[in-house]
Amino acid sequence: MHFSEPRTSVLINRPPSSWYLFVPALLLIILPVAIAFDFGGVLWWTHYVASLATSTIIICLLPSFLQKELPNSKAFLVLAPLICWCGFSYWQCTVLSTDWVATLSNATESAHREWAGDILARATPEGLDRQAELIPLSVDPESTKHYATLALLLIPYVASALLVFCRPEWAKWLLLITSGAVAFHVAYEFWCQLFPEHSIRGTPPGQIDLGFGSYVNRNNAALHLNLGLSTSLGLLAWRIASQRRLGLANDDFDVVDVVNLLASKLSIYALITTSLCFAGLFACGSRSGILACGVGLVVLASRFRIRRVGVFAAALLGICGLVAWLLVAPNNDATTLNRISEISLKTGAGISSDDRWSHWRDATRAAAAYAPTGSGLATYAYAYLPFQADGSEYWFHHADNLYLELFVEQGLVGCTLVIVMALMLMRALQRLGRSEEPVDVGLYVAMIFAGTATALSQVFDFGLALPSNLLFFALLASAAFARSVGMGQQVRCPVTLKLRLGVYLPAIMLLVAVAIHSAIGLYSDATLATRLQIAELEYQTNKHDRMRMRALAEKLAEQSTRSESADLYDLVSLAQFQAARLEELHQEDIQDLQAYAEAYAATSLTNRRLQSREQVGQSPEDRTSKRDGYEASLAWTMKSLEMRPLSLKPRSMIAYLDFIHQDAELTRRTLIQLAELQKRFPRQLLRIGKLSYESGFNELAAELFRTALELDPQQTTIAIELLKGAPQLSLLEVIPQRSVNQRLAASAILDRKLDGQKVAADADAFLRQSVSHFRCDELSSAHDRSHCLQILATMHFSLENHTEGLAALRDATEALPADYSTRITLVEKLRELQRYDDALAEARLGQSLFPSNSRFNALIDAMRDERIRRRDSEANPRPLSRPQN
Repeated sequence: MHFSEPRTSVLINRPPSSWYLFVPALLLIILPVAIAFDFGGVLWWTHYVASLATSTIIICLLPSFLQKELPNSKAFLVLAPLICWCGFSYWQCTVLSTDWVATLSNATESAHREWAGDILARATPEGLDRQAELIPLSVDPESTKHYATLALLLIPYVASALLVFCRPEWAKWLLLITSGAVAFHVAYEFWCQLFPEHSIRGTPPGQIDLGFGSYVNRNNAALHLNLGLSTSLGLLAWRIASQRRLGLANDDFDVVDVVNLLASKLSIYALITTSLCFAGLFACGSRSGILACGVGLVVLASRFRIRRVGVFAAALLGICGLVAWLLVAPNNDATTLNRISEISLKTGAGISSDDRWSHWRDATRAAAAYAPTGSGLATYAYAYLPFQADGSEYWFHHADNLYLELFVEQGLVGCTLVIVMALMLMRALQRLGRSEEPVDVGLYVAMIFAGTATALSQVFDFGLALPSNLLFFALLASAAFARSVGMGQQVRCPVTLKLRLGVYLPAIMLLVAVAIHSAIGLYSDATLATRLQIAELEYQTNKHDRMRMRALAEKLAEQSTRSESADLYDLVSLAQFQAARLEELHQEDIQDLQAYAEAYAATSLTNRRLQSREQVGQSPEDRTSKRDGYEASLAWTMKSLEMRPLSLKPRSMIAYLDFIHQDAELTRRTLIQLAELQKRFPRQLLRIGKLSYESGFNELAAELFRTALELDPQQTTIAIELLKGAPQLSLLEVIPQRSVNQRLAASAILDRKLDGQKVAADADAFLRQSVSHFRCDELSSAHDRSHCLQILATMHFSLENHTEGLAALRDATEALPADYSTRITLVEKLRELQRYDDALAEARLGQSLFPSNSRFNALIDAMRDERIRRRDSEANPRPLSRPQN
């Protein structure tokens, strides 16, 4: 970084009185760090509060446009790509012709026309025909519209920040307040570790807490901490630069300067906030966060040609790091460093097993399919589902890679606009680096570190998608951009009345309109979300009350006429089914409480569909009378599927409601799609397989069971349990031929046979063919080989192959000689087969190998007594009794 003679910034040639900037500046600074305490700003009411704050900010800034001199218009150039990006995001939730959607995003057209259309055409062909011409450009228009409305807030927010923070006095307050707020967030987390009842995260019992502060995701929290650390470093750099005016370029930073710096309250404040941010990064558990911090510090150091002052700054940071370590080490709270120590550079343990690596291949395929315009903002949770091939069983609501997620959701268009904004910011930082004003040095340091840390951390995270972090980064970037424009120029920016009325006034009114429009839309969404939460609570509370359930179903149906929401349609469908169910039970007039409970259980979704298959012989009139009131539930489910074509919930409901539509082909298609959308989730595949064989689709069920067990052989025990109720399925078809599956299946069957439980009809046939698939010698662990051979022996004995069983037991004792229990089993089995000499020999061998084990002595004594009894019996045979006359 090169420093020349001081130059005067001409962003504001004659700064006007800024009393009217106090409220908007304070709101701009506080908003991102305040909503961070709401889980990072994810709740929809928080979005509405943010829109109110932004509207207040832009309205309070109206007097600034009455000034005779305004900031250089170049400061607002960054708004151009931002407006295009927000407009593109909003455009994604509009409806277009199918031809256009197929051209712009082929996978989106496939989601609407093939995935959902295949089911809708079978169930409601007339409804599909009406919608055939126009479909949304998003696979989840509701979410896209909400988050696009939220994204619109960036336009007035960034414009306000450009207007306010071009003034150096407010840029200083930006560094001061945000660094303190993030440090307070870290202190809050440490307080909650001492007093967990004060934490707002509320981790459910049995789940691991992976959050920090108010964030439920440690990587999201780490980004917030890195942004706070950037402002702390910027504050420290500003204080150092202001100490000697020419700042970091001087090489004569002497002891007096050091003493004066450390005597400053502001310097002490900056050191405290820096230490707390370091402590938070050590304790939060985010390895990517600490990596991004380290790289950010290295990049920051490389930007300066420094000597003595650089050594001093490095020493200060080292002291802050030591203080941070002392804060977390005594209580073993250095979670991040502990997780880093678990990584093995030789074997790759701790990294290679991360599910993100395989999932990113799925995300890449999805991105290529949705190009060039993407699947729609905030749709990733559903968009990638049809493209699963390598991922894990987890449902990724985010890609854990913001670049891939952006590519999937917004395609080449959205990515290009974001790249343009990033390049403009980099150019602005180059200009800002030539400034000698201390506040510019502070902003430069903060933004270099923040930009580097953010760019790197988002390779493994999605934290910038959270409103708190996004607004925080936008705030810093806007301040840096505003301070960078006009460097080296000596021109004034006078504003005539004509220019104010013709350009600036319409622009500011447009910003006000955008803010108010966003506030109205976000209020509507937040209100709907609250009503849905209340309705779900009412449903759970009153699900046995016939009158209240019917009233709830009617209220939700009426609400759905005013609001388009897939979640609302799903809830209406559930409420309609429950209301019809209670009405049917009421009409039967069951007086006995036990009988009513049995009838209620019999009318559940699961049992009802099974009963409908047993009632095929009923007259059409009887079947129709039992269907009254249920058709509405199916209709609302179809509406939900039409709006969110890749959703899982309506497909599950269609499969359970097959007693209403009574279309076997529709059920089969629905089950196939459910399996395809969850093809990496073994437990779900087993559930869908159960639904399949209950519906009579035996081949589909066998395929799903086999796929699930190939993905996770440990689910074999569950599969064996489910197959007890499916005599039409053969174990030979369901269990994969892999040795691990064969061993687990055989073990599960043998355990059930020994316990006297019911097993599949072809269990013995499966055991016979399974012998050749065990391959115990392929196992690397001696313990595993011994256990495998024991199962093989038990299987041989079950099939009465005693010779092979004894051979397998002997091999098991040789595989693990230290296991005395296997040798005892061998001895007892030899006794059972009356091979007493062999049993005694094995027992004496065990006695010599395990002299301290009394069980071998007991076995030898028992067999000696048996031999004596046999000899006595042979020497004195019992006389035959004579028949009595």
